[in-house]
Amino acid sequence: MKRKMLLILTVLFTILTLVQNTFAQDTTLWDLPEGAKRRLGKGTINEVKYTPDGMHIAVASSIGIWIYDAHTGKVLDLLTGHSGGVSSIDFSPNGKILASGSSDGTIRLWDVETRQHMRTFIGFRYPVRVVVFSPDGNKLASGHRHSIIRLWDVETGELSPNFTSGRTPQLLSIAYSWIADLAFSPDGKILASVGSDSLVGLNDVESGKGIRFLSGHLGWTLNTVLFSPDGKTIVSVGDGRTFNLWEVETGVILRSFSGHTDYNVNSVAFSPDGKTIASGGSDHTIRLWNANTGDHISTYKGHTDSVNSLVFKPDGSNIISGSRDGTLQKWDVNTGENIYTLPGHTNWINSIAFSPDGKKIVSGSGDSTLNLWDVDSGQKVQTFTGHTNDVMSVAFSPDNRTIASGSWDDTIRLWNAEAGEYLRTLSGHSSVLSVSFSPDGKTLVNGDEARTVSLWVVNTGQLIRTLKGNTSTRYFTGVRSVVFSPDGKTIAGGSEDTHIRLWEADTGQLIRTLTGHTERIESVVFSADGNQIASAGWDKTIRLWDANTGEHIRTLTGHDDWINSVAFSPDGKSIASGGDDSHIYLWNVDNGEHFHTFTGHLSEVNSVVFSPDGSALASGSNDGTVLLWDFSTSLQPEDINADGVVDVLDLTLVASNFGKQGHNTADVNGDGVVDILDLVRVASAFGNRTTTP
Repeated sequence: MKRKMLLILTVLFTILTLVQNTFAQDTTLWDLPEGAKRRLGKGTINEVKYTPDGMHIAVASSIGIWIYDAHTGKVLDLLTGHSGGVSSIDFSPNGKILASGSSDGTIRLWDVETRQHMRTFIGFRYPVRVVVFSPDGNKLASGHRHSIIRLWDVETGELSPNFTSGRTPQLLSIAYSWIADLAFSPDGKILASVGSDSLVGLNDVESGKGIRFLSGHLGWTLNTVLFSPDGKTIVSVGDGRTFNLWEVETGVILRSFSGHTDYNVNSVAFSPDGKTIASGGSDHTIRLWNANTGDHISTYKGHTDSVNSLVFKPDGSNIISGSRDGTLQKWDVNTGENIYTLPGHTNWINSIAFSPDGKKIVSGSGDSTLNLWDVDSGQKVQTFTGHTNDVMSVAFSPDNRTIASGSWDDTIRLWNAEAGEYLRTLSGHSSVLSVSFSPDGKTLVNGDEARTVSLWVVNTGQLIRTLKGNTSTRYFTGVRSVVFSPDGKTIAGGSEDTHIRLWEADTGQLIRTLTGHTERIESVVFSADGNQIASAGWDKTIRLWDANTGEHIRTLTGHDDWINSVAFSPDGKSIASGGDDSHIYLWNVDNGEHFHTFTGHLSEVNSVVFSPDGSALASGSNDGTVLLWDFSTSLQPEDINADGVVDVLDLTLVASNFGKQGHNTADVNGDGVVDILDLVRVASAFGNRTTTP
């Protein structure tokens, strides 16, 4: 009996351990915002750094800092806390502190061993473009907009009062100036800077005063600067396919390196011994050069998009590269062998769509690709490649079998959703901004930058007809959003000329034009019963229209910035909207009341869509992720902690946030401040459980 009980306990313990390990490695569940069920994608790769001991890799991304085991590539942690994307990271020389700079204007210091937040430096409201430690680890330099450089005392957080970049309005326009990169000399006496002009600035660290500017680059801007390990030379990278090596003492260009074949060199790195320079470019390659002679040594090929970040392992044996293709790749420097590739990072999301069965989501990205995701697991199933510019719109056919994608490359591509195969290209457009299938799946409609709406036979790719989207002569007047009515008889198109046009699908005849928006329209959608139309755009409003008469029903206001996407829930009772303020708003269709806000994206929300059964809402963002939200919990806004019941915990949340202004889940009535009205509303709903509106 004892042996049987021991066996049962052992099995239970094994199952529990497996479940815990599975959750631990399921990064789609890590650090989710309130109300979110899963995150698809790890965000963009902005910078890659090795720890000084070479044991770990840190990746600055649009959603936080990812920590990897450098040997195995296993993901270990995600550090979050910034309210914007992380643009730059650096380890202190002793490896004990990690600094991160963000678009939210703050710098955070993290304990490397515990991976806990230590302190935050707040002293400037503009985004932080770069952070770098001094060689002794006592100072931290940061670069900002307006060509401002800050020098911080790491221990106290105090700013050096006399430090200046030396860049003046005579050198560049202050309104559009920035510092892109910084580098300390190995002895810590000089700080080099580059930015939105073609100059390399050298500053004396102790006095903060400028020493000189190095000029000679042919491009308009510079993006990377670094000292050689011996401090005698500087490498700088800017616009174009070449980069320069300077002598620090004289300011003379010793040599230029050229060989990349497309657009720009984006990143460079010195080997620890200073003998080799690695460069990553828009041509998808990594090239190694002899630093002393300028000779090209070798080329690594493996990425499918621009290589934006490079770093040598401290012992010089490996290189880690980060690319716009969403992968990290580890290379053996001696052999050029690709040791491993870590996928999962994603570029900004322009458009998303659920499959009709609700099991998959397709996303179109700024890296010219489409990704197909499994909703239950959050894992990427397929990547579709072939477009040569941003994918602006994606759609599933009603039978789940076909995916359509529209791109800035002037084409529509059709794909087999099940096999992942390319089917055909529909060409003859200007930049394609929106695509939509008819309810029977036989016809595809698209809107483009040339102010036209085109209808196509899906099976053959034959053009049926082209409709004029508008008659404006303004340059930017494209048709941003097109959609079929649920019965397939009407097509609605929203344009940059602020108008919504309704056409007969069979004849192409214009039925009517809806006017009222004061800025360009980004999104148009029919309710499931076809009786209402919702539209939204740059005037920060959502307008509801009677689809049969064209009558304006009501206007919904509340977003603080442009609205990029709007969607009806399948039952037609709710509307979701997402915009440049990074929030998703939920609205009651009957009375226009805003009843909930989902907050969690760290950049603009470009696309929102409900699952076919209405239980979930998906949102795609410029932060490179798709978030899946539990829509059912949002329907009882008084249930602030979304545990399914309004209770004392929700009252406590109102009390703890009392008086706070701005977006806050404790602001139940959405009036911009947590006050007595919210407390009364929660108290009046005490004991209620989640229900539909």
